[in-house]
Amino acid sequence: MKQKIKIDQEQHVTDVLVIGGGYAGCFAAIKARNQGAKVLLVDKGRVGSCGQSPHDNTFAAFDPERHDFEKWMMVCNTTGDYMNDRDWSEITYRGSTQCWKDLVEWGAYVYRWDHNGVPYECVAKEPSNDPMVVMPLNPVGMRTIQFQQSYRHPPRKNMQVLRKQLIKEGVDLLENTTVIDVLEQDNKVVGAIAIPNSDETRAIIIQAKKVILCMGPAGLKSPGLRCMSTGDADAIAFRHGCRITGKEWEETHPVRCDFPAWPWAVKDRDRLRTFRGEMKPNTPTLNADEVKTGYHWDRLATHHLEAFMAAEGKVPAIWETTSGMSEFQEMHKSPKGYPRSEYDERLAKSGRIRMVMGRALGQSAHVADGLWPVNKHCESELSGLYAAGDSLGARACGAEYPGQGFAAAYCSVTGTLAGTDAGQKAVNEEATPIKEEVINAAMDYVFAPYERNGGFSPQWVTQYMQSVIFPYFVIFVKSEERLNIALQQIRYVRKELCPKLYADDMHELRKVHETINMALNMELKLLASLERKESRGAHFREDYPTRRDPYGFQWITLRKGGEGEDEIVLGSEPIPEKWHPDPNIPYAERYKRRFPMHLPDGRHVEWSEGIDEPVEQK
Repeated sequence: MKQKIKIDQEQHVTDVLVIGGGYAGCFAAIKARNQGAKVLLVDKGRVGSCGQSPHDNTFAAFDPERHDFEKWMMVCNTTGDYMNDRDWSEITYRGSTQCWKDLVEWGAYVYRWDHNGVPYECVAKEPSNDPMVVMPLNPVGMRTIQFQQSYRHPPRKNMQVLRKQLIKEGVDLLENTTVIDVLEQDNKVVGAIAIPNSDETRAIIIQAKKVILCMGPAGLKSPGLRCMSTGDADAIAFRHGCRITGKEWEETHPVRCDFPAWPWAVKDRDRLRTFRGEMKPNTPTLNADEVKTGYHWDRLATHHLEAFMAAEGKVPAIWETTSGMSEFQEMHKSPKGYPRSEYDERLAKSGRIRMVMGRALGQSAHVADGLWPVNKHCESELSGLYAAGDSLGARACGAEYPGQGFAAAYCSVTGTLAGTDAGQKAVNEEATPIKEEVINAAMDYVFAPYERNGGFSPQWVTQYMQSVIFPYFVIFVKSEERLNIALQQIRYVRKELCPKLYADDMHELRKVHETINMALNMELKLLASLERKESRGAHFREDYPTRRDPYGFQWITLRKGGEGEDEIVLGSEPIPEKWHPDPNIPYAERYKRRFPMHLPDGRHVEWSEGIDEPVEQK
């Protein structure tokens, strides 16, 4: 039997609480501070060094003097299969101009081309006639025409620039601290409860007038991504009655077979991944028979290529890196001192590498899912609660990610909007003291697993969920039967296993709550995937293998029903008809991107062929 645990309390009072220290959180905190508000930023790790933002190396900054706005919007609309909220797409692009200027003013780094065409790193603000290095992006179906452009910058450095700016502005930082839940009182947010990422048995109670969730996306700790968020923001907001959206769109990056947790390329820390004037797509993909089947990065084909090859028993896929994009031209090399199989060594000598789907399994497409905003200030349906970045389901990018640099822009812009509004309102509001019963209820919820004598470990439950969700035939090649089988298992996890999770120490207590959040997010993902009875963007249903217009033009939402969390209510919001593609335009012209597949009637469609008309649905 465990002895009765004494739990100390640490108190903080602030105007605006920002949770998460990536692009969204940093911009939100700085902008809230600019309004005169007292701001506290809490992060699980060290701001500037953890999460997904430090690995970013592109920023899609729209320049009205150089770029055509309508063409940028066309890239977003067509890539996302017309599922994007065009108001939010426009907000992202137009807002990116000022956010990039802010970064430059604060000391952001960029790459430039010297007079010999060699890239070099420099501070963006330094005067120079050398052109900036950009990642150009062509619209779907236009291989040589490129509109959206993203500035290239060294990974990690710009997040350190943001960290310095936070300190300069007077933002308080509370690092290595995990927020477990927000505190709700009289139908509004009044703060949050957190625990330290240390051995100290301590609760951290934060009183705040406004709370901004910038906690990243929902994933399932796939080994292929260096940083995998656990869906804490979505789970917290769901428990407090907010709608969640965007769960059905999958993150389709593949991962190396030989070293799934190793970065994609050898020079990942400082590589410049794009040759001057290079065009996308050009990464040849071969099946296990070493027969070329297409291009993974071809914007004319779905990014489910490896999953379809798996369905035919032709995996692992083989990427021909040396004849493809410069981004991957050294990817076939291995970490120094690590052994490889004889087969991998043979492939490497010819510039090839084995790949499978699953770099970020369980995660939705970049910035696709999150809290449903009720206005253009990123407020949620719970008074005082905001979201930004990957935690905000504003649907700016539709059913598929529009291209590199969009996420950095979106996170910065939404962080700016949320921080500015929260800061302005907070300085004019009186603080609401948190009632003792609210704190006691939160303490009971947070520390219950720590006080149990036994149960299930979060590591085991997480591994079990991964075994349910990760197979390609569940999350990438979906069907009603297989989704329902997975759903039954995840529901059992939530109902029977999660209430019996226990922790031996504070570090494991954090993992318990992450596991609970991941289980909820996986149920939301499976339900949304079942609800969308069509294939579109980063969502493929084997039993509904084509897009269905106009049925598909709706955003699926999920929210808590009743007092408990077991009942999940599905809903939808129609996409305004003015944003639908013209139904009189032939299907093949409306949708350039193809779903290669075996059709239900037995016909096989070649990878490069696609389909020209939708087949009859079940």
